[in-house]
Amino acid sequence: MRTIRAIALLAAAAGPVLADTAPADCVPLVDAAEMSEAPLDLGQGFVAQHYFEGAAPQVPDAFVLFTECESGVRLIAAMPRLPDGSRRTAADIIGVMQDALAAERMVGGQELASVLTSYGAPAQLRASTTETCSCDAFYPGLQGDKTPWEPAE
Repeated sequence: MRTIRAIALLAAAAGPVLADTAPADCVPLVDAAEMSEAPLDLGQGFVAQHYFEGAAPQVPDAFVLFTECESGVRLIAAMPRLPDGSRRTAADIIGVMQDALAAERMVGGQELASVLTSYGAPAQLRASTTETCSCDAFYPGLQGDKTPWEPAE
């Protein structure tokens, strides 16, 4: 199984490509209310986007969506209330990913999901054949064979 870090190194070698999509274009709106923050470029072909509580009907909690743009692999880390009533912040969760990307040892996606889960941010991996808006904004050259992202009309 390829590790996320190995894929990221290949993506970094590809270099930047100019995009027509701005990160702000990736913020979904429901009745004029923003449902997320603008995505962040984590480097090495990775992006992160923090979605607010209630942004997805099937996910009651806020969550952070990480995408490895070349492969389309997504890691979703939920932000439920912890036993003491607090929540991990999006910055804390994104920091875990940034540490993994900066580590000298390659960290696989399943290992990262386990680390986030034990940290209080239950996480799971998903494969996708559809490009995300955030990848289109930051890494349009990594779309490959994935279905292109299209803005909602």
